[in-house]
Amino acid sequence: MGVSLRITIMAPSLILIALLGRYRVDAVRLRSSDLVDHIVNDSAAIQHSAVLGDLLACLNDVDPIPLSAIANAELDTIVTFINATASHEIEAAGQFAHDVFEATGLQAQCRLMVAANYLDMRGLMDAITSTKRSWGDITAMRDTLQTDPFWYVVSNAPGIVRLGQVADTTARKSIVRQIQGLLIAGGNATVLNGVLWHRLETLLLWATRNNEERIVEFLVDAPGIDVNVRDYLQSTPLHRAAPAGYLGIVILLLRFPGVDANLRDGAHMTPLHWAVIHRRRDVVALLAHAPGTDVNAYNDDLMTPLHYAVLAGYDDIVELLLGAPGIDVNARDDMQTTVLHVLAVSGGYAQIAELLLRAPGIDVNARNSQRKTPLHVAASTGHLAVVESLLSAPGIDLLALDNLNRTAFGIATAHAHHEVALLLHAHVDVGGPSSGVQQ
Repeated sequence: MGVSLRITIMAPSLILIALLGRYRVDAVRLRSSDLVDHIVNDSAAIQHSAVLGDLLACLNDVDPIPLSAIANAELDTIVTFINATASHEIEAAGQFAHDVFEATGLQAQCRLMVAANYLDMRGLMDAITSTKRSWGDITAMRDTLQTDPFWYVVSNAPGIVRLGQVADTTARKSIVRQIQGLLIAGGNATVLNGVLWHRLETLLLWATRNNEERIVEFLVDAPGIDVNVRDYLQSTPLHRAAPAGYLGIVILLLRFPGVDANLRDGAHMTPLHWAVIHRRRDVVALLAHAPGTDVNAYNDDLMTPLHYAVLAGYDDIVELLLGAPGIDVNARDDMQTTVLHVLAVSGGYAQIAELLLRAPGIDVNARNSQRKTPLHVAASTGHLAVVESLLSAPGIDLLALDNLNRTAFGIATAHAHHEVALLLHAHVDVGGPSSGVQQ
């Protein structure tokens, strides 16, 4: 029912009142359909609702003003909203709706939306609609709301509004209209998995790449949507969000049970691999502790995220991964290299050495494909600080031989790393087999 239709019968009186400029008090009583009265500031009521303004003008001498279409529960919320927010305070209105709806169910929200629509309270309607952020939030109201208020929700929900703003071509506008049609009719969103929004990208992939959080939140629970859709590099939305550091989108994706955090892209990397490589600390923390994430996932070279973190010298990321449930500190790549071997090659990361050597179950004498231990490797690269750290580790084997029957001391001597050789010699029983250099 339009505003003009509601007040047509009162039109002559409205004109007369307007001409006479009748006096109006600062507050007015409104009576609900179940005969409960509420006090509201009249100027605020007029700002929020043209219908209330017309009723106040028409029924100036009537106290209380009857609202036979609105029950007490809805009128109470409406009056509280009017008295608490100015008509232009969009952010405050949205917060009001969020606070109110935390304690109310869907049916109550729908009744409030119908009442707000009846009073033409666009501010309250916008506040209610601002809480309908996902596809499921919107369609849940379809069977309860009348056509007009539901269409308002479909047209003004945050995700739809943002889609309208970025739909800058005829093809994109057509997709938005198609989405609105699916919301109205209750259709399946599978069609969106095959429709290209930008070049070779579906809408969900495009939204993820551009950090369009409102659009992702709207789409992720749509029935039939493929949340693991691939691009031409075999990257999923989570592959795109993780290295970019889009924490909000990562959170949204992980909330959806169909998202697979362990899928490999064309480079055989998981989202966690990429988050580690790009040092996205918050994303790594989230992924590493997300249920079902394989923190020991490996790529084509059998390198795990922990391998990459140690190689790059990201001590903060190493610490996060070491605290992840199920982390394997002795995982090996295709050369049987452990993270301690990687540390010995990269060197210079004293804090990482300390973190790794404190890790429960760490094998300080692990052998790579050349039967070298981390101490062998550190001796060959000449990283004195790493050698010092390894020598302090309980159970370190100073006499271990590599595939050429060389000890760490022998390797350091052969490579002319004199400081390392002296340090090793000081820790070795000079009467033992490692006192000689094996070439």
